[in-house]
Amino acid sequence: MTAGRVLMVLVYAAAYALAVYCGAVAVDAGQGLFALSLFITSAALLAAIRREFGAVARQLTASGRTVVVPAGCRCETWWTTLGYQHDGQCPTLSRKDTR
Repeated sequence: MTAGRVLMVLVYAAAYALAVYCGAVAVDAGQGLFALSLFITSAALLAAIRREFGAVARQLTASGRTVVVPAGCRCETWWTTLGYQHDGQCPTLSRKDTR
C-alpha cells in the first residue's frame, strides 16, 4: 500500500468517525434530517475506504498472477516455494532445475 493510499484511508476513517459522532449528537438533539445526511456521508466514507483497500487487493491479485504463478502451473505447492518446487506432474517442469 502506498503512502498516499494509507494517508487517504486515515483521512477517510477520521472523517467517518466524526460524521458518525456528529450524526449521533444530531439524533440526540432531535435533528433527524441533519442526522440522516451525516449517516449517508458516513456510508459514503466507508465505501471510499473499501474502494482504497479493493484497489490494493486487485493490484496484489494481478501481480500474484503475473509474477509468482508460472504459466500452466497447477501445483498446490507453488505458493510456499514461490515457484521453485513443483509437483512431479506439473507442466512447467520443462526446466532442468527441479530442486
